[in-house]
Amino acid sequence: MSSNDNSTKIYDIIININAMKSLLDKGWQEEFPNDKSIYEEKKDKESVIVSVIGNANKGKSFILAKLSDVDLPSGFEIQTKGLSVKYPTIENKNIILLDTAGFQTPLVENDVYILSEDKDTLQEEKYLNEVTELSRDKQMTECLLQKFVLTQANILICVVGELTYSEQKFLNKIKKDIQDKRLFVVHNLQNFTKKEQVVNYIKDILMISLTFKLKEYVMINFENQNENEKKNNLYYLEQFEEDKEDENTQIEHDIVHLIMANDKSEAGDYYNESTIKYLKNQISTFVGIKKFPIEEKLKKFLFNISKEIMEEQIKNINDINTDDNRIKLDGEAFKLKKCLVDELGINNFVGTQYRPKYRYFKSGDGKSFFIQFIMCGSVSDLRVKVDQIEGNYYFTITGKKNLEKPNDNSNKTEENDNSNEKEKEKGKCIDQFNKREEGPFILDFKVSTNQILLSNTKVKSRKKENGIITLEFSLLPNDN
Repeated sequence: MSSNDNSTKIYDIIININAMKSLLDKGWQEEFPNDKSIYEEKKDKESVIVSVIGNANKGKSFILAKLSDVDLPSGFEIQTKGLSVKYPTIENKNIILLDTAGFQTPLVENDVYILSEDKDTLQEEKYLNEVTELSRDKQMTECLLQKFVLTQANILICVVGELTYSEQKFLNKIKKDIQDKRLFVVHNLQNFTKKEQVVNYIKDILMISLTFKLKEYVMINFENQNENEKKNNLYYLEQFEEDKEDENTQIEHDIVHLIMANDKSEAGDYYNESTIKYLKNQISTFVGIKKFPIEEKLKKFLFNISKEIMEEQIKNINDINTDDNRIKLDGEAFKLKKCLVDELGINNFVGTQYRPKYRYFKSGDGKSFFIQFIMCGSVSDLRVKVDQIEGNYYFTITGKKNLEKPNDNSNKTEENDNSNEKEKEKGKCIDQFNKREEGPFILDFKVSTNQILLSNTKVKSRKKENGIITLEFSLLPNDN
């Protein structure tokens, strides 16, 4: 799709991030669908950063266009590519709107996903291997984009469709990651045309959801309307109580749920204008503003996250250059980590290695930091590596778990047959339990230096007891 395509013109800059592989091969091309001067004028101004997030084809870009006061022709479809950015002004405040294609977009042939040879000449096995590699690249790329917009924004607008279980999980995952950000959930009911349909949906689905409890509230920030002109001015609040007794408890922030419907319908006429006005008011009155040079922010983010998504992290942030409207990684070829992916995060699954269950915590006196993980059976080649990069400790723990074998009771006397059967059965259980968790394992996670300050990255002590390995690190005396 060319940058002159009308479907991209609602954006001021597009960074065409469609594959991690292309960062090294060709770089990520920056495109300016309109006059580049708009981007040059706004890029360094202090702004409110707003991310529009969600799965593909839920109406994220449509809502972005509404917030930007862009009139879309009837039936107009927006094809979001990579990281797409708009710089509107809402009530005299500079805004940066971040949009992505979202999760679950199809894997198709295009100018980014290039096979090493012509696909018609590739052997079937090699072709499948390459497609598998591209699929993993696509998952990594989607996760990287979503993580970028989640971490960078002041305000998050999560767009969902008709509520499904997968979207409930999606929302719950976001709630755990938002910390001090403001979250608005827009239920974009694109197929609803009648007001009655929406009223029934709110009553029969939203208000009885098991994953969030909503209360109805009235918007009070709009101009008065007479009874004949009055339209929907309701929102639905997911409210949390602060636990003031325990200062270590993470405070969950109130979440506002809003409704939109088919834009050219009775329902859309009733709901949409009030929802967009409410969002604009909340964005324009937000007090936190900052400068956001997007190329530099993306470079720094990519440098920091490379530890999580690449076999070898990027060694120097200057290895990522932004010349010629292109973001490109200089250096040797890199490999992505093999992984399993959830809605908004990456669980590393390197080769045949697996991740045991683990936890970490500080001692009560603040002198030690402990990592514990479950590891039944004997362990060999246990290695612990700690890197400190840009305000984070990156822990990498590897080793090999040896399969437990049942005792050989074949030489026991006949009177011990019953005991033998029990031992054999126990052996079968051990064997079945260990089949999936045998051989190399890896734990790979990070902890902020705001949480701990290590006095030494070497392990102070290690022990194994009751199937749990405990690693101890010393903390600096002034760590609280």
